[in-house]
Amino acid sequence: MPEMTTFENQRIITTEKAKYEREFLEVYSKTHVENGYETLNRLTPNAFKLWFYMNLNADGYTYGLSKAHCTAICGMSKNTYRKAFNELVECGYLIETGANHYRFREITQKPD
Repeated sequence: MPEMTTFENQRIITTEKAKYEREFLEVYSKTHVENGYETLNRLTPNAFKLWFYMNLNADGYTYGLSKAHCTAICGMSKNTYRKAFNELVECGYLIETGANHYRFREITQKPD
């Protein structure tokens, strides 16, 4: 993979989607609805906003997460963003894989 240009304040995120039957995804949604409901009930509203923002990316997509873009799109302050990001880490939706590199999982591996 070619080297990616990022800024100091960005975190590198690689999206990991749950595997489903291909037909279901093409016809209905890029997100499994039941997993979305489970996540909605597990996270605080702001953490869910951040989860939803990240979950819009395709499986295997790697990008530099911009705090400025995310806070503008999600309508949250930088402090709220930080808390939401930490909640996703604590709940197992974001797994640190290296210095400032994370894997985003559509579903958590941690039980409630």
